[in-house]
Amino acid sequence: MGPAEGAAMLGEIWKIGDWSVFPAENTLRRDGSEVKVPPRLMDALIFFARHPDHVISRTELVAHLWNRSVVTDQTVTQNIFEPKLPTASSEQG
Repeated sequence: MGPAEGAAMLGEIWKIGDWSVFPAENTLRRDGSEVKVPPRLMDALIFFARHPDHVISRTELVAHLWNRSVVTDQTVTQNIFEPKLPTASSEQG
């Protein structure tokens, strides 16, 4: 998990599982499929990928993703935890 080789030439590209992640485009790609995600969710994916062995609290998420502005728990839930990303099982059925 991390930036793919050659990422400096094309912008940052991450591999997370089977997905290629393109933060500048807010897209995830796998097996010819492309999924657009909201910018805040992309920021969260990259933040989680940069800290793979760290348990991240809501407070820490808010500090890093909302630039320390006042954010309710509902806002965090709606922006980060509620969106559904495609999975192998959802693509099959």
